[in-house]
Amino acid sequence: MRPAGTVASASAPVASTAGRRVASSSSSSSARASGRRSAGGGRRRGDDLFSSSSSSSSSSSARASRVVVASSSSSRGGEDDAWDMTRLSDFEREAMRAEWSLECRQVGLDHLADCFQKPSVANPADVADQTAEVAALKAALSDASIDPIEHVTSSIAPTDDEPAKLAFLNGEGVEEIAHTGNGTFDAHLLGVKRVLGASTCHPATSPNTTSPTNHTASFPSTSASWGCSPALQDAGLFHSVYGTEGFQGFCLPYERRDDVRALVGAYAERLVWTFCVVDRLSVDNDLDDRTKSWLARPELGRFDVDASDGELSDISDDADVKTRRRDFWHDFITLTLADWLEQVEGASRTTSEIFEWFEPGDAWGYRRGAYARMVDIVAARYPKARVLYDAVYAREGEKSKGVRQPITPPMSEAARRAREGMEKVEPRFP
Repeated sequence: MRPAGTVASASAPVASTAGRRVASSSSSSSARASGRRSAGGGRRRGDDLFSSSSSSSSSSSARASRVVVASSSSSRGGEDDAWDMTRLSDFEREAMRAEWSLECRQVGLDHLADCFQKPSVANPADVADQTAEVAALKAALSDASIDPIEHVTSSIAPTDDEPAKLAFLNGEGVEEIAHTGNGTFDAHLLGVKRVLGASTCHPATSPNTTSPTNHTASFPSTSASWGCSPALQDAGLFHSVYGTEGFQGFCLPYERRDDVRALVGAYAERLVWTFCVVDRLSVDNDLDDRTKSWLARPELGRFDVDASDGELSDISDDADVKTRRRDFWHDFITLTLADWLEQVEGASRTTSEIFEWFEPGDAWGYRRGAYARMVDIVAARYPKARVLYDAVYAREGEKSKGVRQPITPPMSEAARRAREGMEKVEPRFP
């Protein structure tokens, strides 16, 4: 029986029988060993636990397993069933009520705790709206003459704070930098932000909270955006400003992290920093395991990168920040996919010696298997991501569909030297 201090359920009329002793389930084995079960018995009749009825039920075994009644053979005419609940005293029944009251209360608390860790049920109206939006986007992008990225990004209006953030970036010179996606760096940054959605729709699974600062909260709907949060959109706008494993044409010094954090907040900046320092193969190989820990690029020392964003606990005590930490892994994968979808077609139109794309179209093969796995993950929450992915890759020519490049080539001499002598890691999604 559990410790004192529990609250018993309301009493009900019970039959009184003296001389019964109630033991905990831990003593049941000794009770059975001493021969207190009848030769033909052994049934667990727990449906008569709180009444004088002796009817049996198969559903009672779980309840009866918590207690053992040790009765004397004389009171049963020589036949003693250690699981018989029909002759409990008032005191014994009250004790068992207290036991089960506490047990049921704990089950309820466990259930509530589990519910708080899961999204609440989506509003059927929101699901219907989103389904219609997904269908409309799919219909629009089925026209082969429409550039899917241009369609998505041109349909999104700028946010009020966008000019100030772009001014910061352009003040650092990003608008003068050519980018892998066959355009300027600032256009790519803005394109990723727009793909993620400047004015967003409801996620497929509605969150428990609708706080305007929550990164998974619901926002006004549009036909083309994915439904991502303002924090994730800001990460899209700044996602590679420190230089990444695959792009080092522009590298804002890490000493400027506080400046970026002041513009976009701790959560978004942490996404940006992680995007820039991480070894991409360590991310790709973790897509199914979700170990919450990746590795930094070899030239940076291959230190552990916390994929659950534990560093935020040192940055802010804000409750919303702590809530957002739970989705850091998913947000990072979403950002990674949006970054590539925005640029892949542009990159495929040309060649790149440093990326080892020796023929036009080779870019389509870069991390092909990993991106295919990522869209499965992302589309479970943002269905429009699947529509955009399918529309973008539908524009690939037949010639390059057999090209696969699962590992990012070294972008610098430092990266090449750092990889020398390292143990080879096989890609899980080639």
